[in-house]
Amino acid sequence: MKRRSLLLAATGLLAVGLVPGLIPRAHAASVVKVIQEDPSAGHGIKHMRLLVSPHTVKAGEVVFHIKNISKNLTHEVLVIKPPAKLSEMPYSRKQNRLIESRIDKLADSGGQKPGQSYIMKVDLKPGKYLLICNQPGHYRAGMHTWLTVTH
Repeated sequence: MKRRSLLLAATGLLAVGLVPGLIPRAHAASVVKVIQEDPSAGHGIKHMRLLVSPHTVKAGEVVFHIKNISKNLTHEVLVIKPPAKLSEMPYSRKQNRLIESRIDKLADSGGQKPGQSYIMKVDLKPGKYLLICNQPGHYRAGMHTWLTVTH
């Protein structure tokens, strides 16, 4: 009888996950830090850019911690699945930005004012994604970078 009780107790512990290492855990979200900056941020920055760390994450939920360190400009972060050729990105010269209705936009942080932070969660499959700022003139001024998502 004691043997059966121990087996049932052990089975119960496994069922509720109290025995570590025996039940697979859900994959933890990947965290990506994104710094939005331009020359107004100081420290010798010569152009607009998105600094991303890390540049490679595992598939699943990705949490973007976004910080605008500009002193003058609003920035944003769009996560897009780019076309096979970047030259095919739909750009409006009149608006000086990508035409968002014609891109595969997976997430949009909205505008972060100078000094503002934002957290954005996105479920991403394996592949290459482009992170961009689509405020007028910012994409062409260099505010874009790649993020690779692996299995």
